[in-house]
Amino acid sequence: MNYKKGIADCYNNIGTIYKSQSNFSKALEYYRKSLEINKLTGDKNGESINYNNIGIIYSEQGNRPEEALEYFKKSLKISEELNDEQGMSVNYTNISCLNKDMKNYRQALEYGYKALSITKKLGTLDTKQLVYLDLSDIHDSLGNIKDAFKYYKLYSETKDSILNKESHNKIAEMEVKYETEKKEKEIEIQALKISEQNLKLDSNRMWTAIFVICFLLIIAFGLITFSNYRIKQQERLKTEMLRQQKLRTNAIITTQEEERKRIAQDLHDSLGHKLTAVKINFEKIKGNTVENMPEMKTIFEQTSNILDETHKELRSISHQMMPKALQEKELAYAISELVEQTLANSDIKYKLTNNIPNDISENIGIGLYRVLQELLNNTLKHAKASVIAVQIFKNKDVLIMIVEDDGIGIKKNDTKEWGIGLKNIAGRVNALNGIFLIETGPVKGTVATVRIPIIIQKT
Repeated sequence: MNYKKGIADCYNNIGTIYKSQSNFSKALEYYRKSLEINKLTGDKNGESINYNNIGIIYSEQGNRPEEALEYFKKSLKISEELNDEQGMSVNYTNISCLNKDMKNYRQALEYGYKALSITKKLGTLDTKQLVYLDLSDIHDSLGNIKDAFKYYKLYSETKDSILNKESHNKIAEMEVKYETEKKEKEIEIQALKISEQNLKLDSNRMWTAIFVICFLLIIAFGLITFSNYRIKQQERLKTEMLRQQKLRTNAIITTQEEERKRIAQDLHDSLGHKLTAVKINFEKIKGNTVENMPEMKTIFEQTSNILDETHKELRSISHQMMPKALQEKELAYAISELVEQTLANSDIKYKLTNNIPNDISENIGIGLYRVLQELLNNTLKHAKASVIAVQIFKNKDVLIMIVEDDGIGIKKNDTKEWGIGLKNIAGRVNALNGIFLIETGPVKGTVATVRIPIIIQKT
């Protein structure tokens, strides 16, 4: 039976803790658990306390005053049955305060006077102070200014008495505290003496530990330094490999361009002249033969046309390998001619915004020309486009070329999936320390962007 009372008390205390945290639902839960056990064990005093605590919860919630009043009265009834004056004092006070909040001032006054009567008998200053203040508020609400002042004065006097009592208690507490601290100081001094001895013993251990830690730190520092050195060496090696790769790429591109020039020159000067000589001789033979053999006229004309087409193709190949405009005129003109001639025999419409500076270095000019040539050829072969827009302009020290089309776009923008053409473009741009990006446009088609740092030709 005693252990059940202990459980009930614990539940009640837990509820009080939740109440102090304003967790009213949890507080009610534990107050009700305590109440069930107290009813089961017949602990009337415990029941009274539970009812009072539940009433306080409902009262503090503000929106359930009738339920609060019901539980206060249940608690009061048990207190009266037990002749528990302390419990009656608390319940009378709570009922008075609750009626005051509900504006039932007459009932509030009735229970307030009952609370005051028992409180005076018990001599509990804290409760008496609360009752005086409560009666002062009730009389003030009823318009009884004189009585309101009277009870407020009694409230103030009681409050002062409590403060005086608290001051005396504080002085006594401080005396006890002083004596306690004095003894604690003596114990502390003794402990310090023992501690000094222990410190001497620990000193050697500490220095040993410091030495070990320092040694480990030195080793760690050495390992980190060595690791950083290796990383830097690897980075330097990687940078040098990239530099050597660029040099090789530049050398290959330069060799290719020189070979293009040589082949273009040979095609134009040697093979071109020979074809011209063949054409002249053929025309002479044609004139003599047709007069004697009229049936050969058609064959001679077809052969003459083949020679003309061959000569045109030879000039076209020579021009593509090394355009005269790129050698003899400004880069801007060569670019315009490239776009016009490449797209002349197609149904693709084009727009060219050509703002190329004239004083960029020769290798950048040739590189840009070849990149555009490759991009235009890619568009013609694969894009199924109807419109191409080419923009070339300078932004600070960077030459930018943007080539856009409205074709089918690229299915997968993965450099591993690129064809030879795109890889050649990327290699040329990288050799010029530039950046090459190609991606699907905002709506459709492809957008290729080339950014190359400009090297100005000094004149």
